[in-house]
Amino acid sequence: MKSGFTLIEIIIVVIIIGILAAFAMPQYARTQERALDNEAKANLILIQAAENIYKTEAGNFLAATGVDAHTVLETNLSIDLPPAGSKWNYTAAVTAAAGTVPERVCAQATRNGDNARCWKIRDTDDAPLGGTPATACP
Repeated sequence: MKSGFTLIEIIIVVIIIGILAAFAMPQYARTQERALDNEAKANLILIQAAENIYKTEAGNFLAATGVDAHTVLETNLSIDLPPAGSKWNYTAAVTAAAGTVPERVCAQATRNGDNARCWKIRDTDDAPLGGTPATACP
């Protein structure tokens, strides 16, 4: 009596593995997107904290000088962001003081690639805000 697998048994196993993979791939993609979003949110919080430290030392936000380049943020704020042009591009801007609204910094992460997702955080907020790249920080 020969031992081994028949062709039908192997085909059935391959089909079952294919079906399981078809169910797993969307969940994997969602998990990967959540991880990328969390990376952006964490880096925005770092930029926010670094801008506040910079303001304490220099008297104004770094972004108030018109600097919003990714590498300049890294260098002048002494923070370690992923390289510009990878998954996210980071910028920072300052809203001007108007009436009773104090000057505040807005950090933004814009996703590179097909998904143009954008996260923003202001120094008066507790959590990053989702949005589209076309909208500026309020």
